Amino acid sequence: MAYSLWHMAYGHLSNDTNRHMLQAIGHKPKIMTPELNKRSNKIYARIVIFFLLLTIAAIFLVLHFTLAKATIKINDYEENRQTKVLVEVKPEGATDLPPEAIISKIMNTDLTVEITTDVAQTTTSGAKASGYVTIYNNYSQDQTLVKTTRLLTPENKLFRISETIVAPAGGQTTW
Repeated sequence: MAYSLWHMAYGHLSNDTNRHMLQAIGHKPKIMTPELNKRSNKIYARIVIFFLLLTIAAIFLVLHFTLAKATIKINDYEENRQTKVLVEVKPEGATDLPPEAIISKIMNTDLTVEITTDVAQTTTSGAKASGYVTIYNNYSQDQTLVKTTRLLTPENKLFRISETIVAPAGGQTTW
């Protein structure tokens, strides 16, 4: 029986020939019973329902985070009111205080405030600082410093060079 699977798949062999060939290679045919059919349908239905619920939950999460917003409106206004209040002050240690009384202490204090500040006048000009710097190269090759290379002084003042310069190997250059 030298028939190919192509012959079996496309029906060129009889059903008996197909059955004999499959039995020869150890294949036991599965017979689809109504119970097996119902069980496989239940499994597929559960998978579909699970993914449907998962999709609905994902849609709700996306809608929740995209449509959720809070608007807080604060109306702030200033209101000046003048009121008159009569405050009766009694000496310290008085015992005949009404319930609405505010306990207080009368103090007489003269207050003098004197503030002294130094005023410094500073001016800023629009001109750039300029000067000379000596650059030492202790390396065995020439070093090129490109335009706008930053140089920092011990006083933490920052300067930038305005042209590209080359410091010779083992030497120095003044710029």
